[in-house]
Amino acid sequence: MKSKTASFFKGMGIGLAVGAASAYTCQTVIENKNSLSKTAAKACKAVGSFLNNLKTMM
Repeated sequence: MKSKTASFFKGMGIGLAVGAASAYTCQTVIENKNSLSKTAAKACKAVGSFLNNLKTMM
């Protein structure tokens, strides 16, 4: 039982780290709008918004 809980929290930590990295990358890309199309910017904003909502739920 203990190993299942530990692996769950490891997976949660890895997921949060990957989410934070992707949010930072999207935020950086959004600031440079000249090199990015509008649809890709909207997708990055949607992902960032989702991650922020997920963070507040936890």
